[in-house]
Amino acid sequence: MSQRLHAGSWTVELDEQSALRTLRLGDEEILTGIAGIVRDADWQTIPGAVTVDETTIADDGFRVRFRSVHLSEGIDFAWTGTITGQADSTIRFEFDGAASVPLVTNRIGLVVLHALGAAGRPVQVTHTSGDVEASAFPALVAPHQPFLDVSAFRQTTRSGAEVEIVFDGEVFETEDQRNWSDASFKTYSRPLALPFPFDLAAGETVRQSVTVRATGQLPPRFRPDAAPVQLHVGTTAPWWPRIGLGLSSVRDPGADAAIQALRPAWVRVDVRLDAEGTVHGAEAVAHARHLGLPVELAVTVAAETPTQTLALTGLLAAGGIAHVLAFTEDAPTTTAASAEVVRGALAAAGISAPLIAGTDAHLAELNRFPLTAEGLAGVCLPIDAQVHDTDDLAVMRTTESYADMITAARGRARAGGYPERVAVSPVTLRRCPESDPRQCTAFAAAWTVGVLVALAAAGVARVTLFPHAGPGGVLDTDGTWRPVAEVLAVAFAAERVLPVVADHGEGVTGFVAETPDEAVTVLANRTAAALTVRLSGAFEAVIPPFDTVILRRPTGSCGAR
Repeated sequence: MSQRLHAGSWTVELDEQSALRTLRLGDEEILTGIAGIVRDADWQTIPGAVTVDETTIADDGFRVRFRSVHLSEGIDFAWTGTITGQADSTIRFEFDGAASVPLVTNRIGLVVLHALGAAGRPVQVTHTSGDVEASAFPALVAPHQPFLDVSAFRQTTRSGAEVEIVFDGEVFETEDQRNWSDASFKTYSRPLALPFPFDLAAGETVRQSVTVRATGQLPPRFRPDAAPVQLHVGTTAPWWPRIGLGLSSVRDPGADAAIQALRPAWVRVDVRLDAEGTVHGAEAVAHARHLGLPVELAVTVAAETPTQTLALTGLLAAGGIAHVLAFTEDAPTTTAASAEVVRGALAAAGISAPLIAGTDAHLAELNRFPLTAEGLAGVCLPIDAQVHDTDDLAVMRTTESYADMITAARGRARAGGYPERVAVSPVTLRRCPESDPRQCTAFAAAWTVGVLVALAAAGVARVTLFPHAGPGGVLDTDGTWRPVAEVLAVAFAAERVLPVVADHGEGVTGFVAETPDEAVTVLANRTAAALTVRLSGAFEAVIPPFDTVILRRPTGSCGAR
């Protein structure tokens, strides 16, 4: 559980790893976090074992001192963190660490996460030379670092206060984390223009600090609203995407029956077309056809253009293809040659399924490497919720970046002369073959509600979610439904969907799915605290942290489960 602390007009959350989260000045979130991180040469974050040595908390200030030890193959690094908050609205985070053995790393030190509310707003950037540049946080997703050579920021809040963020100990720079679905801008060290990974000798130290200071017209301290969240059902149905699932390697009669009962719009099957024209993974397409489910066929084409496509043509000609996603092996985005190979196979098979291309990595690749293929029906990208952060709240808040991500993807479609239709495939808590233990819990269901609401509001045409079964799936390997399957069953069956609107806060999201027989309301609590909700004055419930509630209203009655 996190602990709420105050420093003058600041209200912050201290999490279990002694990272600061949700730094509010008054009721305005300025930073989503400040933390110390240790990464290896493959950009993997090495978790720390934290021991708190000192905690002093007052009404208008605090001091926390702790030690964090990070151990992994080739990594042995420990650091002491000291966080202080003062009554004059100053917060300081110090990082003082050393390598116990020679190690290779891509990044060690402090990172600051700026809230998305800063997007498009002015900021003064102080560089290491002392020069001050008038700039702004990017409104559109920036493909590359918007700020380089940073030693300080100064910005004016919406309430008129001045906030200064000062960095010491290293040269910092900022990236737009919406490229990876994080709901923040991240300021970090060391600059990516320097060689990486880099070596730290045994005993070599890393000392950094970040000071956040608010001055001027300081607002009153944030006071949480304890009143129930009033919810109302919208009257206008937004664009609701067609929704599919991935087809995992699980082959079990119970899982087969369960996926047939859920009735997704399609199942994604990944195949690889090698340089000789052989298709790898075609047996999964046959299984999807056996289940009677349409196929989203994701074709990764070898970097060396295949000599022939008879096997792919035959696979397509057998039917059951809803649409095709084309990718290029070892390339950030689909090349024109790969798209043409797949288009030729579709034509030879006499198939008119839409051909979509883009990236199977991250929005960053689509943002940095424009598509040049001709005649695409749209663009595609995946979403992985844990590229940078595994924290519950950080994962839940990734959906806040989706509107901007889809706007960026549409811009890339427009630049290529394609229809501005975006397919998101796949959307996962953690990209396969990795899995997340929260997949089996209500957390995944609550996150999925947020995903669907955010992507629907952004106007996404097609969404493919988790694998159907297995560790990262919506079903256990024997077909038993997990909580997320309950949500998806409602979403798959909907003929019309209406938004649920809250009168305050962003803690609750949801939708009403209508069928000829009933209206089903799905609500999700996206926060770490239980929330009381009232729906249109007729229903009141307490939704536990990171959980959902499903309300069913057949004609003439209402019920819940």
